[in-house]
Amino acid sequence: MHSGPVYAGTPESNWPDVPPYPKDAGSTYSEFREAQASRPGAVYVGSNDGMLHAFAESDGRELFAYVPNSLFSTSALDGLHYLTDPAYSHRYGVDLTVSIADVYAVTQPSTAATWKTVLVGGLRGGGRGLYALDITRPESVSESGTSPSKTVLWEFSSDDDADLGHTFSRPSIVPLEGSSNTIRWGVVFGNGYNDLGSGEAKLFILFLEEGVDGVWTPGTDYVEITTGVGNTTDRNGLSTPAVVDTDGDGFADRAYAGDLEGNVWAFDLSGTNAGNWGVAYQTSGTPRPLYTGQTNQAITSTPVIVRNRSEPTSNSNVPNTLVIFGTGQYLTIGDISTTDVQSVVGVWDSGAQELTQADLVEQTIGLATSPEGIIGRTLTSNNVDYTTVNGWFMNLPDTGERMITDPVIRGELVFFNTMTPNASPCDAGGSSWLMVADWLTGGAPSEGSFN
Repeated sequence: MHSGPVYAGTPESNWPDVPPYPKDAGSTYSEFREAQASRPGAVYVGSNDGMLHAFAESDGRELFAYVPNSLFSTSALDGLHYLTDPAYSHRYGVDLTVSIADVYAVTQPSTAATWKTVLVGGLRGGGRGLYALDITRPESVSESGTSPSKTVLWEFSSDDDADLGHTFSRPSIVPLEGSSNTIRWGVVFGNGYNDLGSGEAKLFILFLEEGVDGVWTPGTDYVEITTGVGNTTDRNGLSTPAVVDTDGDGFADRAYAGDLEGNVWAFDLSGTNAGNWGVAYQTSGTPRPLYTGQTNQAITSTPVIVRNRSEPTSNSNVPNTLVIFGTGQYLTIGDISTTDVQSVVGVWDSGAQELTQADLVEQTIGLATSPEGIIGRTLTSNNVDYTTVNGWFMNLPDTGERMITDPVIRGELVFFNTMTPNASPCDAGGSSWLMVADWLTGGAPSEGSFN
């Protein structure tokens, strides 16, 4: 239901042929791209049949299907055999959109690093687990380590770490700084919802190469960073993070993510010592959020990150980023009838912590009717002076309206969709607004946004 199709064909990344990337002949990324220039395209999508499917771009035939081990069960009311039960009711399976990236890494034990195209996916509502596949040659899959390569790299589930909840968080595959100017490829994601562990919202960073031996050792093979917010009675969870390189050195060094308590957290992933990574803001060793929201304003979508163009980056305002996100939840039956006011927010990360709406300028949404009788929305354009305030926000005016999809930046504008569910099971799913704002101020665009 929620696993969108993702296409992979000829490698299209722009990794350079200079350190920390390999520069020697035979191992550069440009050579990998050239060698894979004619690679047939494939589309990857999950399904509630419990499988990740790969379809050929050319004719739609299925290249392979992969069943994550996390979905295996001998229970009469679980596992793939439950699909044949006459009393079957809907169950989620491979329900998360996959992430795909080209990496230079060791993908089999006792082998040298090579360029590969890897896929990392999760189960979302289907379970508490992720999986990684080598899809460099999707037409030639293999369960063994023989030629051309082993397709399944690893799986990571709540059996490995109980703090992993239902994997609603889409992973990012990013280069992290290793020792001696080397790359450690990381898979970064939030711990998701309804975990079986501490109940705290946490950020996970799996080192891509470490899982290929089938063993996950905390602190060595992966890093787990807790916010300290949540408990076993009132379980929290971290949503999909946005991972960025704030200093332009080619390594991801910061991640931003919201949680179910309405907080936005900044995580510091800089430096070669993963043991020093953690929540960016702390007071006496206690993690503090960048933005402290209201507990009835859960954040379930991914923020978008831009540089604050109104202020020059300096030592006094590092990292000088604007974090734009929306609030609202649509995960459970009870969410359909929720009427709490939700918001769209742009928070300036300039070194301050625990910001609230009181630190921001409010923009107001109104209604207007065109000469043709079309009803649309308007936005105020209140001044946002970043020498005195830390961003902007707008409250969504319709009863039950919320933002559960990711915002998108285009030029100077941020586009976002809101939705209002319909509580009647006999009617359509609800209504929606497509909105656009100046991302610097949250106010009305100065020029027309649609042609």
